[in-house]
Amino acid sequence: MIIGHLMEDIPIATEKTLNHEIDSIFQTNPTLRGVVVCREESPIAYLSKTRFYQKIGSKYGYDLYFQRSCTLLCKYQPFIVPYNSPIVQVSTAAMERQGEELYDEIIVTKNGKYAGVVDIRTLLLNLVESQVRFASYLNPLSKLPGNEIINQKLQEALLLPTFSVLYFDIDKFKPYNDFYGFKQGDNLLLFLIDLLKREIAHEEYFLGHIGGDDFIAILPNNMVEEVCINILKRFDDEVLHYYKDEDLMTPPLIAARDGELVPLSVCSLSIAVVQKTSPTDSLTVDGLANFAAKTKKKCKATKGSCYVIDTCHPKITLNN
Repeated sequence: MIIGHLMEDIPIATEKTLNHEIDSIFQTNPTLRGVVVCREESPIAYLSKTRFYQKIGSKYGYDLYFQRSCTLLCKYQPFIVPYNSPIVQVSTAAMERQGEELYDEIIVTKNGKYAGVVDIRTLLLNLVESQVRFASYLNPLSKLPGNEIINQKLQEALLLPTFSVLYFDIDKFKPYNDFYGFKQGDNLLLFLIDLLKREIAHEEYFLGHIGGDDFIAILPNNMVEEVCINILKRFDDEVLHYYKDEDLMTPPLIAARDGELVPLSVCSLSIAVVQKTSPTDSLTVDGLANFAAKTKKKCKATKGSCYVIDTCHPKITLNN
């Protein structure tokens, strides 16, 4: 959720507004918590009701301030955020304010112009609600966003001039899960989840859990090669720890899909990458999914862990 969706409009003042006019505003609007002071529609200061009446009510305050400009009582450099700011980021910054400023309203702007304010109570209530709602969309095993949030993030990515979507899939996971059991299968998934989180641990990048052993990430194009290489190397180095030594020495026979008995194989990891390399590329979420399905087939046709990048000039890199 963005901060602009929570804002309300309140009366504004200018540098020419006198304090007796501010008093009239507060008297006319008893629930008002403060007034924003603007210069040519852009907010420059904030005057809370508490601060105003503390100053006016002080000894000589009425005589000193009442017929003079409100700028004498204002707090300059107030907390101002753009309309599209995420409420999580705004709430973190807002709660870092000190003293009486902590509960000042948050001023919201659009294109640098005053748009409205958000009070702290409204912000925190919506933050909690948003976090509870977000948690309901998380996969219970991985604690990563599921398909609803994944679709939202893909829609947002389509608006970017360039980006990469990475699809992760463990090869031969079902035979492993069937042979060792779901608990050990979950342990293998948790290993991959931890690996992906370590390599894609940045607030600006997205990592989601499609379901089962399928995961998705959205990254800048220039990060893809390094991330893929690091993930594949660590996966191949550590996946052997999830097998019994005797099964690695003499692989047991398991039933394949056609019923034929085949040796248990060590799992590998496929990473199918779909890149948008130009702002003029026209893509949709369905188009990405269809494109990715073709890229996944290339991965699956390659023995061992690998990543495939499909752009205008596709390339395949094996993890040897």
